[in-house]
Amino acid sequence: MIEGEALHDLILDLFRDGKKKVLLNLKDVSYLDSSGVGQLVRALCSAGTHDAELKMVDLNPRAQEVIRITNLHTVFADFPDEQTALRSFSS
Repeated sequence: MIEGEALHDLILDLFRDGKKKVLLNLKDVSYLDSSGVGQLVRALCSAGTHDAELKMVDLNPRAQEVIRITNLHTVFADFPDEQTALRSFSS
């Protein structure tokens, strides 16, 4: 939970600094629980507030399943690699 809060603060700082495109590489995230899902939703809402885009890449199969079960796959696209994800950002 503390790490999730720190991540949200970092993302929020990026948006406040004018960053409009943020890509979260979740390659090393081995576990995603309801608290983590909540932080992702919170970060997505913050992106909307700051007219920014937030995307994720490289989720492990378990995290992909959690995203699918919570219907977040409808707002977070799944990308096979960072380059594809980066190209997906609007111009």
